[in-house]
Amino acid sequence: MIRLGWKRFLGLGLALIALSTPFGLDGVGIAFFVVGLASVAAMVSGARHYKPRRAAIWYLFAAAVASFLLGGVAAELTLPADPLAAAPFPGWQEPFDLIGYLGSVAAVGLMARARQASRDRTITLDAAISMGGVGALAWAVFMSSYLHSEVLSPLGKATGICFTLVSLALGFVTVRVAIGPGSRPVAYRLLSIAVSGGFLSEAALELDLSGRVRLPGSELASTLIAALAVLFTAAAALHPTMAHLTEPPVDVTPRVTRRRLVAMTIAVLIPPVLLLAEPARRANVESAAIVGVWAVLSAMVMLRIWSLAKDREHVADLDQALAGAEASLVAAPDLSQMAIAVLDGAAALVGPLRWASLHSWGEDGWVSVARRGPGIPRPVATAPPIGPGDEWEWRHGDLVIDLHFSAGEVHAGVVTIGCTSRPDPLELGRVTRLVHDLSRALESAALREDLVRERSERRFRALVERSTDIVMVVDSDHVVRFVSPAGPRLLNRSEGDIVGRSYAELVVPDHLERFWALVERPGQELAELQLVTGDGVSRWFEISAADWHG
Repeated sequence: MIRLGWKRFLGLGLALIALSTPFGLDGVGIAFFVVGLASVAAMVSGARHYKPRRAAIWYLFAAAVASFLLGGVAAELTLPADPLAAAPFPGWQEPFDLIGYLGSVAAVGLMARARQASRDRTITLDAAISMGGVGALAWAVFMSSYLHSEVLSPLGKATGICFTLVSLALGFVTVRVAIGPGSRPVAYRLLSIAVSGGFLSEAALELDLSGRVRLPGSELASTLIAALAVLFTAAAALHPTMAHLTEPPVDVTPRVTRRRLVAMTIAVLIPPVLLLAEPARRANVESAAIVGVWAVLSAMVMLRIWSLAKDREHVADLDQALAGAEASLVAAPDLSQMAIAVLDGAAALVGPLRWASLHSWGEDGWVSVARRGPGIPRPVATAPPIGPGDEWEWRHGDLVIDLHFSAGEVHAGVVTIGCTSRPDPLELGRVTRLVHDLSRALESAALREDLVRERSERRFRALVERSTDIVMVVDSDHVVRFVSPAGPRLLNRSEGDIVGRSYAELVVPDHLERFWALVERPGQELAELQLVTGDGVSRWFEISAADWHG
């Protein structure tokens, strides 16, 4: 299946469905069965090949499609002998279809959970508000019709209501994925088309079953849309980006988008519109149920408003703590004080923080600079990362998170924090920002040191170049590394004849003992020595020595 590719698989499936349409329900049913079998194989193949973080999602989709196929087979085997007689409802197909829908709910719900870096209850609340209005509509259109149906048996009424409730559950987890964070690659779009098709297919069947709307060819249309939904799900499983669907997002800052506000507003307005639409036809129980849904939705909206106010206060507190930590970081003179400022800031920003440490990276590996809290925390990483990104793992009941920082383009170290649970996205985002500020502070400190060194060297050169005395810089092996312009002139030698040779070679042999005594006690006294000039003549010089290494 992987070799076939998602485009060819999708194209062949669409061609098969299109060719089967002129043959009516029987032709589309056969196409659905063939596409379904191929799709199950494609989903399993894609999960094994691309190895997503949550492969169980695709296995659940495959199991759901297989259950739908078994339901279709059961329906064909239990058809009544009289072709004009209606198939019993519920029959043998409905249990398999119900299992298939439950598998789809589990798959989409697991995907919604995997795409969140942490538990964000606001997404769940927003999804519940949005689907609450849809639930009120489903009650008015489908479930109340089932209850008052004179054709359906009690078991049939319960089955119809059960399918509507499962459809609402699938809608709830789907909305969680839609309004939640995470990437939206091609596989996401293919899967969105598939889920939308599944809802259309189920809506067509329920409209026909409830008796609200008699749609000619509703069973054919439902089977056709279901085949397309299964096909697009398999195409999503074969697309290389399917592995990215379950990756938590980089930006985890919760936001209330305009589309989310519009969806919640429409959901809250649905119950009163239903009450005003057909007030005379509604029984007291139906109206009470709609009013109850409206009250619950209103309460959830008030809870959401309160949550927004609390989030705004929390953000203000975090920004204030971050500003204080950044001010301390800027005022810190060295890495040790910077580390203390960062760890104090992390303790103020992260609620469940148990301990924190800062390690620098050197030739001997990790070196502890500062730490806060009990224990001796160590970084998760055994070496600097090759690329950008942070690392985390559970260790002894604590969630250990490594936040790497650099000085320019060189990896400088890591801030390690230990938490009892995964931090709030807002808190972790500001700690990450503080660690990035540490990188910029280290880079700025390095630039300041380079600037000071460059100015010092320029001042030194300006002094020695104007000096009438000889100034030499000698390394630990007594090799001359620098000589002022007066040196070649007074010693009658070229600069190349002085730099790079031992200073002792310039001293008259009889004065070497005094020279070594001067070197051993730099800055203690002056010594008069004879140096050999380039033409072999000895000249007297008054010499002093200073140790620049301190």
